Amino acid sequence: MTKQKQRLLFILFSAFSFQLSAFCSQLGAQEPDSTKLEQLEQQILANPQESAPAWEELSVLYFSQGRYNQLVDFLRKLEGVAVSGCELPLGYHIGLCRYHQLRYLEETRNWPEYFDRGNFYREELFQETLKTVSLCPESPWAIKAQVINWLEHKAQNDSLGKEALDKLISLINTYVKQEVEVLNLEVIKEAADVLQREEEPALARAVYNLYVNRLDGAKTAKEELRLAAESALESGNISLAEIVYERYINGIKGSFSKEALVKELSVIAEQFSAAGSGRFKDMAYAEKIFTILEDSCGTGCFSEELQYSRAYNLQRLKDYSKAVQEYEKLVKNFPASLRINEVEFKLGALYTYIIFQKEKGLNYWQKVIERDSDLILVVESLYHKALIGQYAQSFAAALADYSKILELTNNNPDFKELTERVHRRQKEIQESKPIEYNLKTFLDVSLKGREPPGAQTAALDLSVEPFKTTIAQGVKFSLSQPQAMTGCLVPELTYLWSGDLGSAHPVVMTPEFSTDYQVRGIKVVNVVVLAGLEPAGSALEMVDVDD
Repeated sequence: MTKQKQRLLFILFSAFSFQLSAFCSQLGAQEPDSTKLEQLEQQILANPQESAPAWEELSVLYFSQGRYNQLVDFLRKLEGVAVSGCELPLGYHIGLCRYHQLRYLEETRNWPEYFDRGNFYREELFQETLKTVSLCPESPWAIKAQVINWLEHKAQNDSLGKEALDKLISLINTYVKQEVEVLNLEVIKEAADVLQREEEPALARAVYNLYVNRLDGAKTAKEELRLAAESALESGNISLAEIVYERYINGIKGSFSKEALVKELSVIAEQFSAAGSGRFKDMAYAEKIFTILEDSCGTGCFSEELQYSRAYNLQRLKDYSKAVQEYEKLVKNFPASLRINEVEFKLGALYTYIIFQKEKGLNYWQKVIERDSDLILVVESLYHKALIGQYAQSFAAALADYSKILELTNNNPDFKELTERVHRRQKEIQESKPIEYNLKTFLDVSLKGREPPGAQTAALDLSVEPFKTTIAQGVKFSLSQPQAMTGCLVPELTYLWSGDLGSAHPVVMTPEFSTDYQVRGIKVVNVVVLAGLEPAGSALEMVDVDD
């Protein structure tokens, strides 16, 4: 094929990309000069293979004014003089033009033309795409055409949608099995992108795997795989990035030194981990990489930062039993860590309120108190220790801890919210009143074990976004309801929020609220959901607030 002909094919594909529709149709505000259009058409018809610039200009003029019908008419003329067959399947381009035309009519609400001519455009789309599939079954154009065919069936939600999708997958499988050294792999990736966008994740992942299988050929350098993974991640295609990274990791495990492998796997894991700096988080995938790192290099290869990152990632993943194990490894292996107070405070909260091992939790809070090296976490540990004592009716010990908090904070305005909580707890004891209802209900569920260990994470999913923030920056707590609480005949749900709620006062009828904090620290927020009068579940979340 000549370079000019290749250029023409490229222009055709670019002009008819999946991203076009209303955007292209609104590019220009003025009607194109009819004489100019005629000149361009004649130039292209006279010599299609040598007229790439003219085709580019013509296609822009047509699309800028939404002249889909005129463009199809011109493609019909071109059909008689251009390269025929699979080298330049105009049927695909006609089908794609009709697809965008239908979307444009919907977006602009041009219902007269849509209902008058829509079925004709749609039938032409189906006929032309199937023609391309029939003529070029082992060509990338067949896959492109079938994508359009399936998308239109899906848009109509008709009975042929599944058949069209099955045909697409069959064409892809046939194409990648061809015994040729060079395939148009981009068409496979584009098809997978469409499947993912159209919420077919299992099929998308399968097609991405086919793409990577051919990408990872015998002559493919591992560095090329790494760059491909980085490119996919940069573009936000997490599914593809993960598949390519897995292939890359399998390739380097046997060839990299231990030190090089630790460095490389650490970088990859941190791109997806909750504590990492990557834009796209996939905490389950990050833990998968951490596990590969541990299996390949041993637990001793984890630095302090990497150990913290793994534990924190598991906490955010809500795999609390594994999270406490990894946090405890950090405590054991890095006792002088600057994060030791943070880690032991979190261990206190996780063991006490989630894992139902109160004594372990109290022990970790006591360590923070005795170390006395971070005032904010010392007084918060004292508060939780006093609260547990108050709930157990050990009032003298609770009052002593509450008083110690006031002594340490010494009217510092930075601790205004905490001292208000302390004064409320002291007043409850002094007036022989129960702990405030929302908080006491949470303690009833968490400390008396009315749920089996770990059940709260399955029952209720409380999340915070972002989970690391700074002073005065807003955060949002959201509770996802389990299936058992949705559907017919569901009793009225009440949300009992408690803990360090910051500036907000969430109402009992809302499963989410936004707030902010004026002091750094680890903020613990609790919720119990009542279905009628009975607790249906509880959850706890922590947000890290920095200066």
